Amino acid sequence: MSSAAQINANRQNALKSTGPRTDAGKNISRFNALKTGAEAKSLVIPGEDPAKLEALARAYQEELQPAGMVETFFVDNIIRADWERRRLTRIEAEYFQFQLTERRRHAATEFPVFGSQMAQLLERRIAATERSYFRN
Repeated sequence: MSSAAQINANRQNALKSTGPRTDAGKNISRFNALKTGAEAKSLVIPGEDPAKLEALARAYQEELQPAGMVETFFVDNIIRADWERRRLTRIEAEYFQFQLTERRRHAATEFPVFGSQMAQLLERRIAATERSYFRN
């Protein structure tokens, strides 16, 4: 348990903290507590274009035209699954490209590119997002 002196010291130090001041700093710090699932504050992570997600969501909304909360819930899940699948397939391509480059650079060393744990994890995640998409 913290002593009164420790609590007081923590309060004094907290007064000195100002947090990010610039727009760039605020943009970066908003991902400090990035979580997934229901706890996520944003579906867009650094390096992704929020306008692309908005365009994707708008296209699904226009095509499916959900009526009511239940249909909106399913359309939101479809959008999320599609967005995540696009992200994972991009990551998968970048991973394979990196691994193949490393394999060429270290020709004597065997790199298990497609059978690696990371490749299998990515494939499982992609399959899970596709199942979620089609379930909804």
